[in-house]
Amino acid sequence: MRVMKALTWLTLDDDHQWLTAALEKDLLESNQTPEELRAEAQRLRAEAEQTDIKPYREVCLTMAANYEIVAAERLAA
Repeated sequence: MRVMKALTWLTLDDDHQWLTAALEKDLLESNQTPEELRAEAQRLRAEAEQTDIKPYREVCLTMAANYEIVAAERLAA
């Protein structure tokens, strides 16, 4: 049995931890192919490059990294 690399998320207040859990659940349960996940990661990185809003940039880059992790895991499966 393979163990998936842990996804990383930005630290949120306790009141907002549900959002991290929901994002992770949606990503892990998605039917996207590794290619689709990698394309989304690329789109998120491009979006991060376009913004001057640091928190938004950090969210985009964090999401992109998580999409890449899931894509790699699906390819290895």
